[in-house]
Amino acid sequence: MRYVMCLAIAAMVAIMTSCGSKDAGLAKAVEEINKQVENQKMPGIDKMSLDFDDEYVIYNYLIDEEAIDMADLQGALDETKAQLSQTVVHNPANRKFTELVKKTGRGYKIVYKGNDSGEEAIILYSNDEL
Repeated sequence: MRYVMCLAIAAMVAIMTSCGSKDAGLAKAVEEINKQVENQKMPGIDKMSLDFDDEYVIYNYLIDEEAIDMADLQGALDETKAQLSQTVVHNPANRKFTELVKKTGRGYKIVYKGNDSGEEAIILYSNDEL
């Protein structure tokens, strides 16, 4: 999952830095990233996509519940958040993108949704955490 997030971040940075409006650039980046990840397969993940709303850039992961137990995932959210914080949010290679997200007033929201149960496990990074 970290690989896909890093790929998405790199693509966003490239697109957003070439666009005038931050939100227009973000929309274009999300569109491009979704094209890149729509056919990618990762163990335990049926589908990946990126979106944004007024508060967050949202990473959506549809979890294959035959491979990953949602209860286990929910039980490890603090640990997962700490790992993602080090490998994605505060990674020097991704710093430029994180700064752009911060400038739009948004944070990160990572949503893991079970493909059968519809249960969700959510990790939030507020704008201040970035």
